[in-house]
Amino acid sequence: MSTKVDATSIRSDLEAALDKHCKTFATRQANSRVWELETKVDPKYARTQRRYLGTSGNVDHTDPNALMGDSFTLTILQQPPGHKQPLHHHADEEEVFFVLQGHPTIVWEYSGEIIKRQLGPWD
Repeated sequence: MSTKVDATSIRSDLEAALDKHCKTFATRQANSRVWELETKVDPKYARTQRRYLGTSGNVDHTDPNALMGDSFTLTILQQPPGHKQPLHHHADEEEVFFVLQGHPTIVWEYSGEIIKRQLGPWD
């Protein structure tokens, strides 16, 4: 018995699978609503994100366009010069920054002790 493979169906399924796992800048939506509560506290907390991997830090945790991650998130964060993020802690994940443009200051605080590091492009 011979089984004929439908090449069009295979190609369509393969393209859908690849699109599900391949996220590009063009397919990421700039989203600032996840920071609305923080921005109400201080307008300088305003920023946007483009989520690639994971849903932690997102208000609804159900971004259907993000690749799922257990405790890792990859996001492009865009923030105007002079804006900031509130000090915060992630108990269940690591947070990694890779600077493409600008010179952000990274601040760590523990028991009232504050340390800062100035970063630049490609840091």
